[in-house]
Formats: sequence, C-alpha cells, structure tokens
Amino acid sequence: MRLKDLWFWRNYSSNQWTHWWQKREIDFEAEFDTWKHPHRLVIRHFLSLLTWNNLMEIGFGGGANLRLIAASFKGKRLVGTEINKKAIESINKPGKFKGLEIRECPATDIFMSDKGVEVAMTDMVLIYVGPLHIMKALKEMRRTTTSYVLLCEFHSKSWFKRQWVRVRFGYHAYDYKKLLTKLGFYDIVIHKLSKEQWPDARYNADLRHIIMAKVSK
Repeated sequence: MRLKDLWFWRNYSSNQWTHWWQKREIDFEAEFDTWKHPHRLVIRHFLSLLTWNNLMEIGFGGGANLRLIAASFKGKRLVGTEINKKAIESINKPGKFKGLEIRECPATDIFMSDKGVEVAMTDMVLIYVGPLHIMKALKEMRRTTTSYVLLCEFHSKSWFKRQWVRVRFGYHAYDYKKLLTKLGFYDIVIHKLSKEQWPDARYNADLRHIIMAKVSK
C-alpha cells in the first residue's frame, strides 16, 4: 500500500472527487431499486409540503429518488443532472422514465437556464464538493431555481466535526444554515435524520440532515 492510500493522507478536492465519480462503476440498476429507502421517504415527505410543478435533482446516481418522486407526484416535470456516463446510460434504459430531462453537467456548472425549475435537490452530492467550490454550487442552485432547495447532506455547526470528517473520510460537511443565509436563502428548516430514517448508515450518522430553504427573489 502506498502512503497516499492511507486514510490520514487523503485530501479529496472537488476535482479529485469529480474524477472519481465520473469513473465510478457501481451497480446503478441495484441503486435504482433502493427507491423505498427510508431517507428517500423523508425527502418525499418534505416535497409533499411544497407547491411545485417541476424539479431538478443534481447528481441523480442510479435514479432512485427520481423513481420515487415520479411515482408519488404524477404529471410533474423532472430534470436530472449527472456526470457519470454509466449512470446516464442506466437511467435512459427503456421503460424507466417517460419525459425525464437529463443534463450531463457538474453541480458547480448546471446546464439549466436561470430560474428554470421550481425545486432543486441533492442527495449526498455536496459531500464531494470542497470548500473552494461549495458556494459556487449553492449559487448555481439559487440561479436555476425559483422557489426551494432541498438538500440531504452532511451538516454540522461544529467546525471540529466538519474538519474531522474531511480528514478521516475525505467527505465535506458544512454549516448549511450559515452558508444558505449568506446567499439570501430564508425560512431554512434543518431536520436530522434518525436511525430509523437511515438505518444502514455505517459512518457519520449524526451528520445526515435534510435541509430545506426558500430561494430569495
């Protein structure tokens, strides 16, 4: 094993994570079938509290969230962005979706017109966006969205805890209330996911949160 492979050496930047995710090969079909995972049901609950007709998921992966949303909210316009070509090929297979709009682009440069959707959401996507790029990603969500953002991400007010997860695992946690407030988002709601809502979380279970906020006009 090389020194750089050891956990204490890891320092994943946004570019490193982007390259890793673009080349990642997992069973996207199996991930598609996780659409009833408890944390996705919490995401659906928050969406049910909002009035919306179109939604964009940034970094859809296997497409499980979009599958649940399409089944739960009929007649809505859905857009998904992704950078992994195999994930895009998987979700494009016949019979999965009707009318899903797919954009191949990163979270920091979304291929969407200004105020093109009403809701933008992520599910463990911003954990791969480093401190030098997180504000750009959130600004892109603000630019492309008219009404709400809904994030399922690693959130913590503790600076030490955020640094620990970055050093130990290479993931990025943020104080999203602070960042979103700085960008003019308001009515910010933060919900910590319980063990029942994410029962199979092996690491960093206390960091997993749903963050919902209104977009400033």
